[in-house]
Amino acid sequence: MAPQKLPKLTLEQREKLKQAKRYCMNESIKHSMKKEDKQQKAIIQNKTAEAIQKQQVTLLMTQCFIGGLDYNVGMREVREAFAPFGILKAVNLDIDPLTGRHKGYAYVEYDLPEGSQLAIEQMCGISLNNRPIRVGRPTNTDVYQELIDNLIEKSKKSSIIYVSNLAPSVVDDDLRVIFSPFGDVVKAVLIRDFVTGKHKTYGFVEYTTVKAAADATESMNMFELKEKQIRVGRAMIPPPQVINPGPVLNFQRTSTAMAITQGETADFAAIGAPGVAFPKLALELK
Repeated sequence: MAPQKLPKLTLEQREKLKQAKRYCMNESIKHSMKKEDKQQKAIIQNKTAEAIQKQQVTLLMTQCFIGGLDYNVGMREVREAFAPFGILKAVNLDIDPLTGRHKGYAYVEYDLPEGSQLAIEQMCGISLNNRPIRVGRPTNTDVYQELIDNLIEKSKKSSIIYVSNLAPSVVDDDLRVIFSPFGDVVKAVLIRDFVTGKHKTYGFVEYTTVKAAADATESMNMFELKEKQIRVGRAMIPPPQVINPGPVLNFQRTSTAMAITQGETADFAAIGAPGVAFPKLALELK
């Protein structure tokens, strides 16, 4: 039996069919646009949440808890002991209203996480007033501990180092010259105050390799530069002026670099940096 042919559409039916197709196409476009908008909003929300979380973690990482303080240690002693690691924004000694003395612990806050991390690494177990102190993170950081640990591990693979306790007379070129024996320096930057234009007693040095950063961190910590013992650690969250690309500066290796790396006594005058001397290494704070 031969298939029956469908009757031809009338002019009115063809017009309605066109309208139906147009409607379906418009609805399909609207659905696709809504789906894309929803995905975009989700991406923006996730990025916003990540940015907020990063800010919270960064803020928490600037804080240190100090326990085991002798009752004769006051605000001035705490500030002097922890100032070499960075700019202190706050020092808080919890005072007992009954006795008028502090409760044996304190909190300090730095302007950068690098200062806090360096203090935790280098001050725990050090004696203040002949009593060993404990230094760590406040308990309110526990919820972000995994993120903090990841940042610390990531910093160990970074080619950027943090240098603090720099004398006011130190300039950017001093950092380049002092740290160049350990590898090619990409950038050496002193972080400056926007108001005064003076550096904040700390800066960052970026190398081309992670090994150069590790060697410099190990060898240069607590070395004396212009009558101040500098502190050196890995960069945690470098500021924008550090991570922006800059020219690679190549320096010739010297015998001094080898001597520093191997722990031998050497004269920094060979590098051509005036005012630099090897200090007496001492962990106990006087």
